[in-house]
Amino acid sequence: MLFEKVRGPDARFQDVISSLYVDYKMQQGYTPSEILAKTRSLKGVLEPFSTAGNQDMLARAGFKDVMSIFKYICFEGFFCIK
Repeated sequence: MLFEKVRGPDARFQDVISSLYVDYKMQQGYTPSEILAKTRSLKGVLEPFSTAGNQDMLARAGFKDVMSIFKYICFEGFFCIK
């Protein structure tokens, strides 16, 4: 099993997903400055792939069967079998 942060399939979806995730963090009690600091610290370090990109990498790593088992905003879980 693998859980990853994933990118939206295109810029429109990515904008909506990013906004939803910021809203979620605010609901969890994070301040705007904390959210901005975390975003800046990850810029250029964490570049998520799309669902298709993750599935392609898993296939190239030798996993024959890959199934999405969970998705919430910008996180997705994959169940993989070699």
